[in-house]
Amino acid sequence: MHIKINRKKIPIYIKTTFKDKLVSLRFKLDEINYGLCFPKKRRINTYLFCQQIDIIMTDKNNKILNIFKNASSENFYKGQKGTYYTYIFPLGVSDYYVQGDILDVVLNDSDNSFLLKSKK
Repeated sequence: MHIKINRKKIPIYIKTTFKDKLVSLRFKLDEINYGLCFPKKRRINTYLFCQQIDIIMTDKNNKILNIFKNASSENFYKGQKGTYYTYIFPLGVSDYYVQGDILDVVLNDSDNSFLLKSKK
């Protein structure tokens, strides 16, 4: 799974287990050059994140419902009703989108089958 921004591919990794969701980007001091996807997650906190990030929340069809630009550490973010996917991206990705746009995520075969199972 990845997204294209200015001819640059940003890989997106799906996090489903409790441990993966808990660790996510906490204590990451290196530059973030990938995104994370949390299916069925409407709330997210940025406690112990060491960098600013962009958070994009979408519905099941990847229509953008909420955008939180420059999300800083030690905050709690909640999406509106109908939020299904929560994406965390490196700083600056959300500048290319506005609320109501469709997030152009390119799925791999394995990601596609996993996400179709999780939508049921």
